[in-house]
Amino acid sequence: MAYNLGTVITKVQNKLDDSGFSSTILTDFANDTQREVFNSKFFQFMEATANFTLTPGSSDIGTLPTDLQLPINLRVTSPSSMAMVLEPLSADKYDELYNSNAILAQGTPIQWYPYANTINVYPIPNSAITLTLRYYKVPTELTNTTDVPEIPVEFQEILVLGMYKRALEYNDSFDQSAYITVKMDKLLEDMARRYSPLSSAVTRMSINRRQTRNS
Repeated sequence: MAYNLGTVITKVQNKLDDSGFSSTILTDFANDTQREVFNSKFFQFMEATANFTLTPGSSDIGTLPTDLQLPINLRVTSPSSMAMVLEPLSADKYDELYNSNAILAQGTPIQWYPYANTINVYPIPNSAITLTLRYYKVPTELTNTTDVPEIPVEFQEILVLGMYKRALEYNDSFDQSAYITVKMDKLLEDMARRYSPLSSAVTRMSINRRQTRNS
């Protein structure tokens, strides 16, 4: 069976023993569940990248990705002689350190700070550079029955239970909803152990070590 919004809605309707429960409402519950999941934890499959080119004298990287939730890091990737990961600052810390226009230098950027829905680098680049932003993205809105959820298929029960508990609350079955929430939270912890960025990195390092020992 395909894994998409339509099949998940059917599973929730089966749990409710109500095939007529509104698919429109369940679609809203699906999106609410994904936002709940991805606002609470970070997962490596929600990582994304975007590239930006800065011209000499420009410190503002411009329009950020529309699906940006939270930056991970910002790197100078070109020219290769300037490649490095920039140090993050808050806008307040930037003002504290560089509060005078007289000390605004130009050179190779070493720091970045977010402000007013964009990102700025410091020092201001004195040559053209390419930057790569790694970030966590927001989940894509589910609208059509053929849309595939962001939650991986092996953990689709998280989505089913999240929608189911909202449907129970919609029907004023709050005691049963509380029980379903406990089950969902346990599955969410399991998914976090499987797909957290740190777990993913540790797994790759372990595999590399085994391959090195066996080679």
